[in-house]
Amino acid sequence: MESRAVRTLEAIRCILENDKFSDPECFERIDSLVMLFFKELDVKINRHNELD
Repeated sequence: MESRAVRTLEAIRCILENDKFSDPECFERIDSLVMLFFKELDVKINRHNELD
């Protein structure tokens, strides 16, 4: 469990520090974080665009 948490935190850090994201509102970073939560933590997040 601890190693999974460490891997997830490292993935979050990499997403936040990734310079390839060019959108000033950080939509790409947010989308990457949401995908990480779905994939690694099986956290379900209701997103606005999915409700439309």
